[in-house]
Amino acid sequence: MKILYMVFVLHLLLCDLLFAASANMQACPQSANGPKISLLNEDFENGVLPSGWTNEYGAATYGWLFGTDLSSPYWTIPPHTTYACVNDDQCNCDMSNVNLTTPSVNITSSGTMLTFDYLSYSSSDIAEVQISVDGGISFSTLITLSGSGGAWVDDFSIDLSAYVSSTVKIRFHYSDGGGWAWGYCIDNVEISSPGTDDMSVIQISPDMGFVGDVINPVVTIRNNGTGVVSNYSVNLKIQHGAVEVYNQNMPFIGQPLAPATNLDVVFTPTFAIATAGTYYMKATVIAANDQNPANNTDSATLNAISIPPYTNFAYAVNSINKTFNTVDLNNGHMDSVSTFDVIDFPTCFEFINNILYVFRISGAVDMVYADGTTFPVGVINGMQSSPLAATYCELDGKTYVIEFNDTISSLYELDMGTLQATLIGICDTGVFIAIEATPVGAIYGVKISDNNLYTIDRLTGQITMIGNTGLELCYGQDISWNDNNSVLYGMLYDESQGGVFGTFDTFSGAFNIVSTPGDQIAVFAVNSAWTGVSEMIVHELSVYPNPADDYFLISTGYPAYITIFDLNGRQVLFTEMNEMKPVSLKSIAPGTYYVQVVSGGKISVSLIIKQ
Repeated sequence: MKILYMVFVLHLLLCDLLFAASANMQACPQSANGPKISLLNEDFENGVLPSGWTNEYGAATYGWLFGTDLSSPYWTIPPHTTYACVNDDQCNCDMSNVNLTTPSVNITSSGTMLTFDYLSYSSSDIAEVQISVDGGISFSTLITLSGSGGAWVDDFSIDLSAYVSSTVKIRFHYSDGGGWAWGYCIDNVEISSPGTDDMSVIQISPDMGFVGDVINPVVTIRNNGTGVVSNYSVNLKIQHGAVEVYNQNMPFIGQPLAPATNLDVVFTPTFAIATAGTYYMKATVIAANDQNPANNTDSATLNAISIPPYTNFAYAVNSINKTFNTVDLNNGHMDSVSTFDVIDFPTCFEFINNILYVFRISGAVDMVYADGTTFPVGVINGMQSSPLAATYCELDGKTYVIEFNDTISSLYELDMGTLQATLIGICDTGVFIAIEATPVGAIYGVKISDNNLYTIDRLTGQITMIGNTGLELCYGQDISWNDNNSVLYGMLYDESQGGVFGTFDTFSGAFNIVSTPGDQIAVFAVNSAWTGVSEMIVHELSVYPNPADDYFLISTGYPAYITIFDLNGRQVLFTEMNEMKPVSLKSIAPGTYYVQVVSGGKISVSLIIKQ
């Protein structure tokens, strides 16, 4: 049956999101600027199955359709002239094996590219691009496309250099996985091969920045031709409104660029983002004897954002009344700020470099402003399923994401610049619904399968159980660490009480309920950077003696919260110090530990050795 994105999100959390690409090819959303010679070009504007193509749909009532509006009652497809689409929402039939296949194409050289536009609403749909090099006798999968959230992805490119054959066929394969799902649409399919001399601009970055940033723009060029190019130049112009604010050249003399090779041209003249808004960037590559000047120039936009300050201690989303709220950490009281989209269900809030991000069930990541409005960042790549939780580690400056695929939870490192996820390791069976890192690198995780609190090794993904929360956990929830008092807070959901707010005992795992909102609070984050008062200067941290026996002293000019962690990041001691006095180490085994001191809104971390 169709899965509706409502409060019963456990079903969503268990849906496989097939994000992973095949390792034996390269795929990336790039410019349409490609090679010169078109071997196949189909835009479906005739509105019927193109000549030489095949439409196979197995046990389904029908297969791929062609038209300008192929929407259905539950799935609205944005306009895209005439396109091809398989619509399982409309058919509600067995669409487990529906294929649209091209005629045979003769690929004779490396550098041949497949480009197309596509739409796949959810990654629970299986939308694949497959290839045959034996005229259609057998096919292998080039890529399983990630869900695009209802938007068209234009100019998606796949390098076919590894598939030289006179009988290449491309097949667009769809499966509903045996359920009632959504569908898969494509348009503007082209296979093209290089000429002798053909340079192109294929990408300009970055596409987003913040007011005050000073950046080095990057223009990615490609030698689409079959010959080496040694002399060329790249020009970049940036315009804000009607004013040109940047115009620079990067010349390359005697620097060979091999065929079918990309080059990231990093502009050494910097560009300072002075004001918010949209900047229009235009890049041009110039080379002698270029046979295809049409792809020498490409354009892109840079969205410059000014982030208003977050002036509350914590934020949360109520998934029942669909609101963005501020949270009082003293009593859990929430004040509604604005409405918030929960259709693409939010699975996690996290402050990363003092900016609030929301991670969603589709893999989409948005920035969240203090007024609850959002700005889309992109979609996570490289994971096998939904991102259930994410956290930012101040110690190493990295973002970590956890997924649940079939029966296994796995930990990934996430590059926030590219949204590329890299697997670290398998955590365990069962569902980790929330994770949170501390300033010393510990990652806490809550597993709803057994209601326990764990620590997760950020280097391996290996878990260590702390203890039971005392709740019967279910549905979406979130946890967050407050650097100012070294407390782990949680917005959890208990089967009998509903939504609960409180704090964890990180020694035992027990959850101490402060208040009971009742509703499901899907995501929650503490804003540790906000203290509510002017920042104070903390005296330089001095821990002595070090190594220490039973006691040590900390010299600081203000009252402080002292937390000691072992090297795995697990808290072993917490105390509040209002004046200089010895800190007892008698209860701690000999070894090396982190000492974290929070004072006046400032955090200091030092190592100490217990003898």
